[in-house]
Amino acid sequence: MHKSNCLIIVLLFVFLSASSSQESLPGILQFKNQVFQFDTGDSLVLNADKQFVVLLFHAEQDTIGLDPGLSTEGRWRAINLLRMMKTINFTAFFTTPFRNNILTLQPLVDYKKTQPHYYDQSDIQVLIKDIENQSPYPVMVMVHPETVGLIFEQLTKSNLNMDLSANRSDKMILIQRDRKQGNYWKVCTYKVR
Repeated sequence: MHKSNCLIIVLLFVFLSASSSQESLPGILQFKNQVFQFDTGDSLVLNADKQFVVLLFHAEQDTIGLDPGLSTEGRWRAINLLRMMKTINFTAFFTTPFRNNILTLQPLVDYKKTQPHYYDQSDIQVLIKDIENQSPYPVMVMVHPETVGLIFEQLTKSNLNMDLSANRSDKMILIQRDRKQGNYWKVCTYKVR
């Protein structure tokens, strides 16, 4: 076999491995009785003594405009987010002022009869302090690819070693923060409907 053929096979293997690792994220089946159940058979039990933080990317956006809203699929995903998370007693929702982020949260904040707190991506330390001030109560944070790694690192004291640059709309990061026993997190997906 020629060296060029071997190189192509190795590159194809690396590409397929990277692609399959992105696709093999666990999907949320349901949230019931304070337990997230995943399609991989495992679960995450929310503990009232630990702060639960959801880092979430905006749902699928419309393709029109400088500050686009959500596409039809994105609106369905926002409604599914409400369906999944409505029984969690979030004390705060944090977002940047971009329409796609606000509209992703809108069904949930409307249901909770609250308003989101806006944060500035250029001052993540203020956001982290605001999240810590809510501890031990649950919060949800709309994140962007440029800042999600920094936010994750500040909350967990770990690096987010994952490429979240493509197809982010179906991904969220669930974090349970515990200063004494350490932090637990899971990157997962959720469905449009």
